[in-house]
Amino acid sequence: ELEPSAFESPLRQNQARVAYRVRQYILEGPNANKRANLLTWQTRTAFFNSRLADCDGVENDQNWSAQMKEIGRLLSSFTAPQDAADVWNRIEAAKCHPKFSANDRQWLVLFRAVSDRNSARIVAIAGEMLDGGKLYAVADKRYLVEVALAAALADGRRDLAAAIWNKHGREAADGAELTPAARLLLAMASR
Repeated sequence: ELEPSAFESPLRQNQARVAYRVRQYILEGPNANKRANLLTWQTRTAFFNSRLADCDGVENDQNWSAQMKEIGRLLSSFTAPQDAADVWNRIEAAKCHPKFSANDRQWLVLFRAVSDRNSARIVAIAGEMLDGGKLYAVADKRYLVEVALAAALADGRRDLAAAIWNKHGREAADGAELTPAARLLLAMASR
């Protein structure tokens, strides 16, 4: 089992454990987590897995899409690249993968890039999604802006990070207070 660093916060350690168990559930089914306490994640993952297995309604199901994004955010951020790749490979190999909406497929490509820690690809995909004219829920838009900012800064591209914020950031914030991570990214981009 994943052993988070002792230097990480307890919340982050718990998220890493949950991500690992969600990954195991997707790859091996419910018996993989007999001792896991996934609570709502188990329900989300079971729903996601059942839709993936029977391909029922994945084309335009907003519930499935929302669960896929929550699981994608968790796995791409809190698992090692190869561990997450196993999940993305399983999803891409599913017989219903071609039935996913173009937007859901694009989210999966983004999650794979985030999992791979491929900053150039993250900026390209998130930028394409942000510039594509689709209306996203506030949480989705925030995620796209934050991963694009982080990736641009990881590449040493403060100018690009500032441009992303100037173009999409205020709308993504939607008048709400920025998260500490977003404030840090914005401060780094505007230095």
